[in-house]
Amino acid sequence: MILSSLWRRILGMSDKASIASALGVLTRSDVVYGSNANGQYWRIPDSNGSGGLQVCIGTGVPAGATSTASGVIFQSNVDAAVTFPATFDGTPMVQGVSENGNRWASGAFNVTSSGCNLRALAGTSSATAVNISFIAIGRYT
Repeated sequence: MILSSLWRRILGMSDKASIASALGVLTRSDVVYGSNANGQYWRIPDSNGSGGLQVCIGTGVPAGATSTASGVIFQSNVDAAVTFPATFDGTPMVQGVSENGNRWASGAFNVTSSGCNLRALAGTSSATAVNISFIAIGRYT
């Protein structure tokens, strides 16, 4: 809802911050961003200010090299231990994806509030180093 300048003057709300506060609108300055060696995170507060939604991402997580038997495709798995860039209040939802074109991440396991393990599956019969990217979404307090 956009208030005309007349209504803003009548209601005593002459600036955008006052209007946003009155309407309970989330502003850009409410969102907290951070980063460290483990990745990046965003914290979006909920209306009561006691926590909210947290999104963490990380790229280039080395999962090691696949080792495959001669001529066998999809034979080997490689795992990567991930520490989230910020701790969640509970167990977040996590999705990983391989950064290599002929491999993919199959998902997360051993998920806790501070990290998880990701697994990549070999997609060819040759041994290749695999890197995994991830996104984790959950609550923070």
